[in-house]
Amino acid sequence: MVVPEMEIVERVVNDGLLTFDGERVRLTARGRLISNDVFQEFLEPEVAAACHER
Repeated sequence: MVVPEMEIVERVVNDGLLTFDGERVRLTARGRLISNDVFQEFLEPEVAAACHER
């Protein structure tokens, strides 16, 4: 992963929505409940904004 994505992973891990073991990123049980929102964090800002408009 590149630096911006790692910053997102770190933030979402701190929110308790993902786990990261240095190799794999996985949704936590809480993250699975709002998985669309978690995945949206990794989209380009323009794409994320379009998703919110729906």
